[in-house]
Amino acid sequence: MHVPKESAEPDDNGFAGGAALGFGNQFSKQLQGDKFVTKQEYGRAIGSHLGKPIYESFKDQGVTYIFDRVAQCDTEGCPLDQVKHGELLVNPGLIYKQAS
Repeated sequence: MHVPKESAEPDDNGFAGGAALGFGNQFSKQLQGDKFVTKQEYGRAIGSHLGKPIYESFKDQGVTYIFDRVAQCDTEGCPLDQVKHGELLVNPGLIYKQAS
């Protein structure tokens, strides 16, 4: 199974809505007017990939995720078999590992 690279609209920081593409974890959302706004905390930017920043870490609902590696993706998207338990695949093809 592939997760299409453009399956969700990225926010200003390059993360797709809910960032956890194909996974159950959802980012904290808060209703603002008639739309949900994602609440995210980011660590420092340590590089970029496909024009979007790579953050050293991000935090969601009190859980911290640390950047681990760039996913192997092709024109059809990113195969999910490269993502292990406790990891998230986020747009644009970055894999983050849950901090211990």
